[in-house]
Amino acid sequence: MDSRLLQRYKSALDKAVQAATKHNVSAIPGTAIILVDVSDCMQAPCTAARGLGKPKTVQEVALLLGVMASYAAERAWVRDRKC
Repeated sequence: MDSRLLQRYKSALDKAVQAATKHNVSAIPGTAIILVDVSDCMQAPCTAARGLGKPKTVQEVALLLGVMASYAAERAWVRDRKC
């Protein structure tokens, strides 16, 4: 897969997440600070994410929720963190 095609896929996925967030998540007023743990302990399977397709890790679900929260916030400060 070439880099242009990969960039197009990333852009399409980003737009899809933005649209889903806009239609399904209430706006978050003010500034939101979003921290996501990306350490190895987050690689466990997430059994509660059954509606998201193939089995996901806790980290994948946390990152998706963080991205959605950043799109719902008026202003967002996002940082991933390894503890």
